[in-house]
This record gives sequence, structure tokens and C-alpha cells, in this order.
Amino acid sequence: MPAASWAVTQEADHWTVQGLEIRGSASHAYVCRSCRNTVFRGLSLHDNAESGLTLRDAGTENNTVLDSDFYANGPGEAGGVGLGVKFGSGSGNTVSGCRAFGNGADGIDLGGFTSPVTVRGSWSYRNGNGFTLGGGHTSASVAHVLTDDVAWDNAGLGFNDEGNPGAIRLTRNTAFRNGTGFHLVTAAAVLNANAAADSGEGRDAVLADSARSEGNTWDGGAAPVFTTTDPSTAEAARAADATLPRTAFLTSSGTAPGARMAPREDAR
Repeated sequence: MPAASWAVTQEADHWTVQGLEIRGSASHAYVCRSCRNTVFRGLSLHDNAESGLTLRDAGTENNTVLDSDFYANGPGEAGGVGLGVKFGSGSGNTVSGCRAFGNGADGIDLGGFTSPVTVRGSWSYRNGNGFTLGGGHTSASVAHVLTDDVAWDNAGLGFNDEGNPGAIRLTRNTAFRNGTGFHLVTAAAVLNANAAADSGEGRDAVLADSARSEGNTWDGGAAPVFTTTDPSTAEAARAADATLPRTAFLTSSGTAPGARMAPREDAR
């Protein structure tokens, strides 16, 4: 295919896209334009020149991305994104049980998407940045919702508002060994029961004055005590049903702040 061509372009609604591996695209691997009511499940999109999966444009509504891996995309100087919901709008979009790792730019990128996206129980690691939460390409105020997500070993930022002034809600997320853990310098974010540790230069959380922060590890409580900081089990193969592998990585006892590193079915 020509280098500028997307490998797959979808413009249809009410699809289930399941069990595909796409690799080696000279551009984006899979782009869904203004798609509605589509389920992406059990995908492996990797080693593509630009992004893995991108949902984009106005009218992107009620789509679900489940139990999929997006990795080693965009190795070039410009970098690529593992999973993007960006450059558009539409309600009801959800990401759950996904992993994005080793991508040149962002693991999961919501940049320029002007409607809230829900991301839960997903892991983003060893990228340029972990979770990029809108803004950047738009001045819109967008209240994305993140719960039980984890960013580790990203060279830059674990959770980044990218200029989005919205009331992003972050509950029980964990940032570990990123350049900066939570970098929300513009957002009127609401942060509850999140954990951050071992960030570069001690920058676990850099927040805007308008942010509301309560019950997080940087709010005066004790430093988090994790069961293990060895990520090997979290980075292992998925279960036969495509859910995340079981792991004790970055788990804490009791009601301590931070993500529950549980497969999607167990976390309900």
C-alpha cells in the first residue's frame, strides 16, 4: 500500500471488530471515522509506522474498545499513538481493559476530542507519555473520566491534561516511575484516591490551582507500599478470554489509594 494510506478505514456503524492482528502498516493501522455503536475487542495492533487504532471525527458515538493491546507503533522521530480517540466529538465512548506500550508518542491519547471519554482498568507503559487527556488541539473544556488506570515507566508524563481546562475526574489511578506522575497544570481536575511514586525529580503530582485533590498519596498521607514493583506478570500474555493477566504488580492492601490491578470481570 502507498505509504500515506491507512491500512483500514471504517465508516460504518454497529460493527463488532474482534480478534484482529494488524502490523506493518506504513501509516495508521486502523482508523474509524464518525463510527457509532461499534465494539473493538481482542485486538493486537503493533509495529505500525503511525498509530494503532484511532477513533476520530464528529459523530464518534457509543463505541467500546475492550481487552486489546496497542504497542510499538510510531517508532520514528514524530512518534505514534497506541490508541487514540481524537480530533472529533461524540458521547458514550469507553476504553476498558486495554494495554498501550512501547509507542513512540502517547499510549492512550484523547487529544482534540471535545466530548468526555471514559477510560477504566487500562494500562499504559513505556511510551513517550501514558495517558494524554485532551486539549492541545482545541480549547474545549472536556471532563474525561479515568478510573483504575495505571501508567508506568513512561519517559514523560503519566497522566497529562495537554492544556485541557476541563473537570477531568481521576479516581483510583496509579502512576509509577514516570517522568512526572500526574501533570494536570491546566485542568480543574477532581482527583480522589490516586497513587503516585518514584516519579522523576520527585514530581508525583503537578496540579493547577483549580484542581481538587483529596485522599491521594501526595495529600499528606504515607508513601504507597506496593506488593511488588516487578511488572513482569502485568506485561505477560493475556488470558484465553483476552482479559488482562492476573498480577500483584502495584497492588496495595486494604483501602489504600491506587488502581485495582484486576481483570475487567473481577473489577465489576
